[in-house]
Amino acid sequence: MVADISYPDYETRLAILKNKVVANAWNVEEKILETIATKVQNNIRELEGVINRVMFYQEFKNEKINEV
Repeated sequence: MVADISYPDYETRLAILKNKVVANAWNVEEKILETIATKVQNNIRELEGVINRVMFYQEFKNEKINEV
């Protein structure tokens, strides 16, 4: 049995980010998610790590991030 494991496409990466934001009740602008989904292409774990760091920074600094 051969399984083809490929990188997630843009739409999948964006959906993963949106689901994570909803699941954690985070408030983040759509363009931030789009930028992350565009720049992080290889790894879902890395994708989730980036959104976690962005949200931690936003909460730590107590200011809304509107540009990546």
